[in-house]
Amino acid sequence: MAIIFELDHTREEVAIEIEALQQLSYHQEARYVHNRKLPPLIETYKDIIRAEETFLGIYKERKLVGLVAYTLEAGDFWITRLAVHPRWMRQGLGKELLSRVLFLNPANKCWVTTGAKNEPAMQFYQKNGFQQIQEIKTEEGITLALLCYEQ
Repeated sequence: MAIIFELDHTREEVAIEIEALQQLSYHQEARYVHNRKLPPLIETYKDIIRAEETFLGIYKERKLVGLVAYTLEAGDFWITRLAVHPRWMRQGLGKELLSRVLFLNPANKCWVTTGAKNEPAMQFYQKNGFQQIQEIKTEEGITLALLCYEQ
């Protein structure tokens, strides 16, 4: 079991770590959805500093290797990003981060979007109790799946 920390993304050095991890992790998703215009790949550390989200992270070997961010909206919450370093994927870190968010936020529903063609992410969320509600097409031409978890 990993130790999960709340990340102070308003500190420049932490925002830089988040940006670096997102670049590594979301390049994987970009390959699945055939589009490199994913917001986490375009976002800079300065954008992350201004983000209005709660960030949680896992460190291994003194490096940020996993993170999840979420917001609360009208009693429900949204997972806005979930990233794991490619070297640490499929070792349970994503599940630990997701479980922590669900535990910390006993809201009625939890929402998340992911690339509809990102089969590993779709399987991950569905295996963890999320149901696909609909597909959404973004301005960048990416088809996202909207998934919901009800506690």
